Amino acid sequence: MIKFRQKIYTRYDMTDRLKQMRDSDILAEQEKEKVAMLSLTRGDVFRGLVQARGITRNQIKELIVNNPELSEVERELALIDLEEALNFYRGNILINTLGLALGITPEQLDCFFKTNDYTCLLPTEEPEVVEPIMEEQNG
Repeated sequence: MIKFRQKIYTRYDMTDRLKQMRDSDILAEQEKEKVAMLSLTRGDVFRGLVQARGITRNQIKELIVNNPELSEVERELALIDLEEALNFYRGNILINTLGLALGITPEQLDCFFKTNDYTCLLPTEEPEVVEPIMEEQNG
């Protein structure tokens, strides 16, 4: 009888864990949706890029125009978004595409859109790994 109850308890325990996992997945998805809806004005975005990376609107336009992976329609749609949008939304695919082309990580973009702080866009440099030089000891 005890073994039977233990099995049932284990089964319910696993069900609770699965439900918690689903709940955490749901919360993660809700957070992604929340971040995707964050927006900044076009002025905020362009000021941030100039301050953090020295990148101008013309340079961004050149990136789009000269991108061989874009079809003519995709290129025109990206230019419309770039030139006509009053606000840029974090979830817009153009933001990720340009971020990657400029060496800006998705996490940096999330930070920038959450805080409107251009320092989130500053280049992150990997620390240089320096191998210690081992001197032979003559002894």
